[in-house]
Amino acid sequence: MDAIQNLIDLKRLPKMKILFIHNYYQEYGGEDREYENEVELLRKRGHDVVEFTANNTMASEFSFGQWLTLPKNIIWSRETMKNLRAVLEREKPDIAHIHNTFFILSLSVYSVCKEFGIPIVQTIQNFRMFCASANFLRKEFICEDCAKAQFALPSIIHRCYHNSFPKTAAVASMISFHRSRKTWDAYVTLFIVVTEFIKNKFIEYGLDAHKLIIKPNFVEEDSGEGKRSGGYALFVGRLHEEKGVKTLLDACAKVKHIPVKLVGDGPLYDYLCERVAANEITNVTIIGKCRKEEVLAWMKDAQFLIIPSEWYEGLPLTLVEAFSCGIPILASRIGSLENLIDNETNGLLFRAGDSCDLAQKMELIWSNQTLARDLGRKARKTYLELYTAEANYLLLMRIYNMAIERN
Repeated sequence: MDAIQNLIDLKRLPKMKILFIHNYYQEYGGEDREYENEVELLRKRGHDVVEFTANNTMASEFSFGQWLTLPKNIIWSRETMKNLRAVLEREKPDIAHIHNTFFILSLSVYSVCKEFGIPIVQTIQNFRMFCASANFLRKEFICEDCAKAQFALPSIIHRCYHNSFPKTAAVASMISFHRSRKTWDAYVTLFIVVTEFIKNKFIEYGLDAHKLIIKPNFVEEDSGEGKRSGGYALFVGRLHEEKGVKTLLDACAKVKHIPVKLVGDGPLYDYLCERVAANEITNVTIIGKCRKEEVLAWMKDAQFLIIPSEWYEGLPLTLVEAFSCGIPILASRIGSLENLIDNETNGLLFRAGDSCDLAQKMELIWSNQTLARDLGRKARKTYLELYTAEANYLLLMRIYNMAIERN
């Protein structure tokens, strides 16, 4: 980080032409949104941004032949290479910033950028390099077996990708191929990671520490402080097993005087609705999917935000948004969340998967308004220091300049 700070004055840097490469997920999520935030951030500040994207929802239109060739294309797509060469010949960007390449684009984008002498910055927000499911999670348990193995065989045995043997085999082959070829080391100039925890994990499993730079996610517009006057606690996120929503429901049943609203959608939506009704957990309201503006409105009136994740989160944008609103955060003590929340300063931490500890911390923050106000004030201070668009822009430009210098 010190090396970045010592670079030349950013005001004297010329505007850049930046190639952004991203493969959208089938289910739009935080990584897709962060990609779009960075594109918008740079365009608003006068840079020429060229986008080269694909979308995994295209898979629903694949022919039988395309499905047969998918394993090969996941590893190295010749069609992607052809299309990207045309873009580079036409646009001639100064730098390539890659977010996600899985699964349509593939890592073949690296070789094309290298062929044209373009420095590559790669943002890493998950563990796909080492894990077929990308989250070091097997069913309800943290699992790093494939990262420790020479080949990603354990994932195939446990069908870790979409609970499918052939799909997992294809993803595991891609991971094993590129790890054996050291593709990431050979092609990427600098990696961007969003937290210290993720940086340390990648160092542990073999990436060059000198190539890893921490740059957090951000929100483009400061929504301002909330009033916290709604009289409820809030969860915002995908209704998936790893998000800890079952543990949250167990905790809510123990503190029925605390109203809790769940904003989001996902495979557990029907299960949660049925369980709330069957067990008469009357303090829980499942709102479902909302627009961004509605989510912020819910957040600004909440007493606190709950992030009960039971997997290694990256840097959830909901956390940054809560900081910007001055809302205290109650989060599980696991992975990056332990880096991001300063316990008893800008939020509280509880033992991941422990509904009793979560319920106790919910009661503590609910019943102590002085504590809640102090945590909220410091949460807002954290946002202003680390997560504003301007702070993010300055760091991003320094990273680009460093990559160009190293190339």
